[in-house]
Amino acid sequence: MAPLRLGAIAFDLDGTLYPNSQVLWPSLGLALTHPRLLLALEGARRDLRSRGPVQDFHGEQASLVAQRLNITPQTALKLIEEKIYTEWFRNFSRFTVFEGVRPLLEQCRRWGLKTAVMSDFPIRQRLRDLGLGDLWNLTFSSEEVGALKPDPLCFQELCRRLELPPSAILYVGNDYRYDVVGAKDSGLWAAHLTRKPKPQSRADFSFAHYSELLEWLKGSFL
Repeated sequence: MAPLRLGAIAFDLDGTLYPNSQVLWPSLGLALTHPRLLLALEGARRDLRSRGPVQDFHGEQASLVAQRLNITPQTALKLIEEKIYTEWFRNFSRFTVFEGVRPLLEQCRRWGLKTAVMSDFPIRQRLRDLGLGDLWNLTFSSEEVGALKPDPLCFQELCRRLELPPSAILYVGNDYRYDVVGAKDSGLWAAHLTRKPKPQSRADFSFAHYSELLEWLKGSFL
């Protein structure tokens, strides 16, 4: 028996499927070897997040990084690909997911829900390395549509690819502004992974453990 009114459950990836605390040591190593690159990339993505959709996301990101580092966009593009999207992503083979993630996903699939991941960073092999590669109907990065959350275009694309209206999709994330507000502004349901729920939160449900989310789904949609 499938949950009523809900056709899919979609997730952010970083900090949502695995604890952010696990990135500390890998990030420290990268910060020691390429501190300026990390700062430049953070600044570039902050600019892109406030700017809205762009035609060539990776090209624009590389240009913004290049300006900050006083290098060519081609060199910046290569650095981002090699140091972030390739070398840093290899750390995912050592990460472990939150307790309860796999049981939740398996139950949702038994209910007939579509399962999806929409991350601001490329997916690549990361879900496979986390041991979750076999559990998805859809995975994609918001970079593919030229925008970053909470831009409505990201959530509109999620709905389009799932072939469902916003009201039939629950989006789960750990960032209140990007995940919860972004989803709610686009008409989706939103669940907030947090140990400290916000007062007057717009999230439909806030939880600290995935077992709580599973019980809420049973009580709210069955």
